[in-house]
Amino acid sequence: MAHTHQDILNAQTTHSAIDDDIAKTLITPIVATSETLNNIAVFGIHNPLLIDAAKEKGNITQIIDDPLYQTEKNPCLCADFNRPPFALESLDGIIVHHIHMLNLDLKVLMSTLVPYLKPGGLFLMSALIHDPHMLPEFPAVHAIGDSLNQHDIPSPVVERHRMQYTFKNNPSKPYFLAMGLEATFEQKVTLSWAIAHGWKKQPQVKLPRSRR
Repeated sequence: MAHTHQDILNAQTTHSAIDDDIAKTLITPIVATSETLNNIAVFGIHNPLLIDAAKEKGNITQIIDDPLYQTEKNPCLCADFNRPPFALESLDGIIVHHIHMLNLDLKVLMSTLVPYLKPGGLFLMSALIHDPHMLPEFPAVHAIGDSLNQHDIPSPVVERHRMQYTFKNNPSKPYFLAMGLEATFEQKVTLSWAIAHGWKKQPQVKLPRSRR
């Protein structure tokens, strides 16, 4: 079935509302309270609230992989996520917003991006997570924590949040279809999110024998 212009507008409005909720209530508080974020890279979905919070901490580079998202109000650096335009261990912070929208495997994402983070640097990500009824293909909370642990982010904080959204008239089907949700929804929809963050481990310092 073809979608009308109103369907598309509803989808954009739905996405914007959800995205603002996640950025404002779950992500920006972590960014605001983190120290030594002088050089930050943000990968993924553009959100003005998140970008503004990151700019208050230091220099920010937003990376997108599709030039269609490049606008005058949204100046970004278009690059392949698998080959970020940075030197290794040059970033104080890496933020990956909405990994479920980036079409990247979680383990590949971690192994690709973490090497660009300085020891002690912050890695922060958001994602819709596994739900047996709605999102069976999305990563589970434990898988996110395990992946962070396995890629130099020890003892990460992984929080699960259930957020309910109420839509007037009919929910924006194009938005949900884009995420693989084919069920018919009522006006209230509950989505589960994972917000995960941690700091890249520092290299172990070997002391001289005389100081052991």
